[in-house]
Amino acid sequence: MVGLMAMSTETPKPSSNFIRGIIATDLSEDTHAGRVATRFPPEPNGYLHIGHAKSICLNFGLAKEFKGQCHLRFDDTNPAKEDVEYVEAIQRDVKWLGFDWGDNLFHASDYFEQLYDLAVGLIRRGKAYVCSLSDEEIRSYRGSLGVEGKLSPYASRSVEENLQLFSQMRKGDFPDGSHVLRARIDMAASNMKMRDPLLYRIRHVPHDRTGDEWCIYPMYDYAHCLSDAIEEITHSICTLEFENNRELYDWIVAETEIPWVPRQYEFARLSLAHTVMSKRKLLALVEEGVVSGWDDPRMPTIAGLRRRGYTPEAIRAFCEMIGVAKANSTVDFAKLEYAIRDDLNHRAPRVLAVLEPLKVIVTNIPEGQRETLKASYWPHDVPREGTRELTFEREIYIDRSDFMEEPSKKYF
Repeated sequence: MVGLMAMSTETPKPSSNFIRGIIATDLSEDTHAGRVATRFPPEPNGYLHIGHAKSICLNFGLAKEFKGQCHLRFDDTNPAKEDVEYVEAIQRDVKWLGFDWGDNLFHASDYFEQLYDLAVGLIRRGKAYVCSLSDEEIRSYRGSLGVEGKLSPYASRSVEENLQLFSQMRKGDFPDGSHVLRARIDMAASNMKMRDPLLYRIRHVPHDRTGDEWCIYPMYDYAHCLSDAIEEITHSICTLEFENNRELYDWIVAETEIPWVPRQYEFARLSLAHTVMSKRKLLALVEEGVVSGWDDPRMPTIAGLRRRGYTPEAIRAFCEMIGVAKANSTVDFAKLEYAIRDDLNHRAPRVLAVLEPLKVIVTNIPEGQRETLKASYWPHDVPREGTRELTFEREIYIDRSDFMEEPSKKYF
């Protein structure tokens, strides 16, 4: 059966969820001076998949519902894994899903100078230090959930020495991996994220937007929260795997003494049954040639779903159908299929096609006799009109799978 696509602009009505309730309460209490500002902050290191669609619909949808704004911000802090192709693909996918960021397109790299200055401020206040342990040593010193970490021997460096080393790191005086900037928090913290986490590392890799201007780059946890603060985001909505990061998120914002204080809220990410949702594994499929590319119709990427025939309306309806919860769960793939069938049911006229033709001669119809029949484009449950003509004559074609010389029991 072949579907001829027709346009539809229907958007499902939003259902209640806890984040919507938080925003409504904040507005009623004038928490953020009546503002609502969300953001969708992808890292440009791959194509977006169906899991990202849930976050896109949530962030842009809430901003639209509450007459606020949603920023599209690329957290481009790791040029070794990022590519302009991914930036363009992400923008294309967000627009295809039906959302528009307007003038609110940003990059973490827009703030590199400001982020550096804030890091210098942390050093001056004794809240950060340059550590010269190797990656392996840093992991060893960090300890484990049941074992307290050990303070780096370089944590005792003076403010002046740390400022000098950090300045030299920026100038490119040191090779990759020789030094990092770490926050000075608590090596005995129960939250492993708080055990003197890395803030900056040396990477002699050119950036697609800043070129060779920088050879040190901020870590995601450092740049992400401060980018939210710089853009004055009111509701920083992320998935549950970042729940442990919230304590560090709040610490960095507070200790850098940046004026705007955003709040982070976590929701359950989309876990779709029998579907690979790891960007790293999807990249491996592309690089190893298992699929033809990120937009291969077998891929769960938004680009792949688009090529498969999915519509943006169906994906938005699916995201609204599964809702927003605080606990992780797995969604049956059948729900996604239901959403696309339900959408196409009202937009795709039905036309027959025989894919494996088998010629049949109806012997009791004289040669030259031809009858014209009318067949509806739409099933009985779709209130739309329109018919097409079918010709019935002596020679017709059926699908090969519909014929069997010795039919099995109950064969139809």
